[in-house]
Amino acid sequence: MKSSEIYPLQGRVDVDEFFVGGSEKGKKGRSHGKKKLCIIALELLPDGKFGRSYMRQIKESSTKEFRPFFNAHISKEANIRTDNWVSYTSLTD
Repeated sequence: MKSSEIYPLQGRVDVDEFFVGGSEKGKKGRSHGKKKLCIIALELLPDGKFGRSYMRQIKESSTKEFRPFFNAHISKEANIRTDNWVSYTSLTD
């Protein structure tokens, strides 16, 4: 599936980064190995259901990687909720 990507997420939006791929021998914590790091944003509707979402593979969990994703896919007026990872803190503007 491919989105037109012209509709930014609005209202309440949850954002998190995560790894895709199973466990690897000798790799612990946030080490990449062969895993792919991704960021996802999910729109939560007032009735408790999920709305639209966007996901992108990123190179690292940094503000530099997060900002283009936020700018492209999330409305400036959205109420964004994250896990308070340090790289999100400078995105409050």
